[in-house]
Amino acid sequence: MIGRSHRCSLRLTESSVSREHASLRWTGGAWMVKDLGSRYGTFVNGQPLQPGIPVTVQPGVRLTFGREKGVWEVTDAAPPEVMVVPAEGGAALLRHGGLIAIPSPDHPTAVVFQGGDGSWVLEHAGRVEVVREQAPFVVESVPWRLCNTAPPEQTWMAGDGREAMALNEVQLRFRISRNEEHVDLSVGWRDRLVELGVRSHHYLLLTLARVRRENEKSGESAATAGWIDQEALFKLLHFGPERLNLDIFRARRQFGAAGFTPGAGIVERRPATKEIRIGVGETTVEVA
Repeated sequence: MIGRSHRCSLRLTESSVSREHASLRWTGGAWMVKDLGSRYGTFVNGQPLQPGIPVTVQPGVRLTFGREKGVWEVTDAAPPEVMVVPAEGGAALLRHGGLIAIPSPDHPTAVVFQGGDGSWVLEHAGRVEVVREQAPFVVESVPWRLCNTAPPEQTWMAGDGREAMALNEVQLRFRISRNEEHVDLSVGWRDRLVELGVRSHHYLLLTLARVRRENEKSGESAATAGWIDQEALFKLLHFGPERLNLDIFRARRQFGAAGFTPGAGIVERRPATKEIRIGVGETTVEVA
């Protein structure tokens, strides 16, 4: 939706633009623009549209709305992507490795991702909540909206067309140096072994795996084993919440990019608490 109304994704302030002026819609094979009966018209390459009649647009097409001086050019006709956009205007944030980091992947204060049940989840300040299409949510005083959510992706295909590897079918294999400064991680799935190498965030996964293994040895069930309060985890890791959130984000992004689904499930959080656990129960640890 394009216009002056708060319901529009593209909000224009020019008085000649109607409250709900035009729409731009993906049909499954192309983008179509349609004038919604605006007073001063919608123009494609300078030609007025007949109200209510959609017209296909391609890269290079120029759009104007009412008497607005600004000209909008279509630069990409690819299908829509899931994104988070600032409700008051600004650049959209897209998914990478199954995650949308807010405000950026370098400083992921909050993360939005699709859960195993198909719902979209916001993690912020150690809390988890469900977010819905176009419903505003706030991260550090800035309102955002989730856009273009689609049905859950087929679990047997990764986003780039590769066969996806279900996270509940994998085994994590840690190889650590004697001083535990280096943690090499590989992931077994069926007859395949995926090498993830040495990364600093693998120490977080190793620590969480140890907590889960100890709980299971003590007789806890798979459903309850491994949960640890964030404050207790800080004492084991010897660092604070900013580093923890960054390591969780990097681990999830790495697993998502490697083709594991859902990649965000490698680290789980309990709603309404600050408890965390590793999302894989099958682990082995070897000292190199």
